[in-house]
Amino acid sequence: MRERRAAVAAILVVFAAILPASARAQTFGGIALDKLDPAPPGDTFTAVPSPFAAGHLVPRGLALFDYAARPLTLVTASSSRPVVSGQGFLHLGASLALWDRLLLSVSLPIALVQSGDAPTAGRFTFTAPSSAQVGDLRLGARIRVAGDDGGPIQLGGSVDVHAPTAPAGSFAGERAARLAPRLLVGGTVDRFVWTAAAGFDFHGDPNPSTFAWGAAAGARLGGDRAQLGVEITGATPLSASFFDLDPQTRVARGLVSSVELAIGGKVRVVSHLFFTVGAGPGLTDAVGTPTFRALGGLAWSPPGPSVVAANEAAPDDTDADGIADRDDACPYAHGVKSADRRRNGCPVLDADDDGIDDRDDACPARAGVKSADTKQNGCPADTDGDGVPDGLDGCPTVKGSAATNGCPAPPK
Repeated sequence: MRERRAAVAAILVVFAAILPASARAQTFGGIALDKLDPAPPGDTFTAVPSPFAAGHLVPRGLALFDYAARPLTLVTASSSRPVVSGQGFLHLGASLALWDRLLLSVSLPIALVQSGDAPTAGRFTFTAPSSAQVGDLRLGARIRVAGDDGGPIQLGGSVDVHAPTAPAGSFAGERAARLAPRLLVGGTVDRFVWTAAAGFDFHGDPNPSTFAWGAAAGARLGGDRAQLGVEITGATPLSASFFDLDPQTRVARGLVSSVELAIGGKVRVVSHLFFTVGAGPGLTDAVGTPTFRALGGLAWSPPGPSVVAANEAAPDDTDADGIADRDDACPYAHGVKSADRRRNGCPVLDADDDGIDDRDDACPARAGVKSADTKQNGCPADTDGDGVPDGLDGCPTVKGSAATNGCPAPPK
């Protein structure tokens, strides 16, 4: 079981040493425990950023809540107790696209839910978080350096700065600023979308810097109405590190990589408003990696100019009848054009196969011809108007009667 793997636990179980620590020994905490760092609003995926920067002066927004189960656990030879048993963050983000090339973004995490036990290690008792706290504010900038918006491959780069705005000694942020440069690649091929990112997270002492990476792929359904996909993210420490619990006690942090997998998607609610949902397990026992994470949120994301142009050039036509859904009165049934907006794009019901909709056909069971006279429209032609169709009328141009096959009565 996960909790019993003593060699690699959220906090390495084995005390590396009970050593005299230096005068720099600090209170335990100051860790940005939440490993989910949401991509800027408008990105294709939730956790893995893309190289896209579509539009000029196009704002986008995001409100995302994620809950991580057991992200920090103390494992000893005889017990396993969570220092942090649960942590739920509300991420509020905004982005602004400029010149179809540059994207500026901001994100503020707020820990709304925090809970845990107070396990003891040696002479030290861990203090579990229990109140709401603001996390570290993230400011970001990225640029698309190659590839067209909406193209099969694009290349970009980004830099994020995390300001230490969280309370000191918390599990919502760190005591020093963090710098996170990334190389980004991604694209769109028909309905398939993909992205990958790699870079470094440079942390201040005592948190180790890491090599961070991520990859994601998905499929769009119904144009841009919905998307399903899978994401994997990870971070590997670049050096060993320790937690100084008190001036006499130090705990090894370990060199275990943090890896998470998530399956999720998004669906357009109305206009440019999307609902996002996802869930997945943590795959390792590194600090901050939960046993399970679930998330959900809303994103306001207007499309870029290439998507708008594509939609205008080839608007959605669900039933493939050549009539755009926005003009189709029956968008899910193959139909024909009609001057009547209530029937435009709807199938023609024509029992007698005369090309005249039964709803307009005065003789729906007999093949006929169009007529301006609604009482005769769709009825067999009757040139002389004697009530005998031309096909049965022996004298089609001379008015007669049915008794004489449409001819005048003979003289007596």
